[in-house]
Amino acid sequence: NAGAPITQPQMKMLGATARRKGLTVAEDVRQFVVDVVGRDVTGARDLTKAEASQVIDKLGELPDKAQP
Repeated sequence: NAGAPITQPQMKMLGATARRKGLTVAEDVRQFVVDVVGRDVTGARDLTKAEASQVIDKLGELPDKAQP
């Protein structure tokens, strides 16, 4: 079901992947999500399961942030 809400494992994966890519500010993550899904959201909890998969895939395409 494309309208099913984001799952807890997806929430964890999205957050961990965003941090690995250097997106550590909540507003930066939110804006990335808005750009990917094409609609305004207040946070990851607003995403459907399908949208979350799309966002996680797009985050995966970004280069990892260099570790100091």
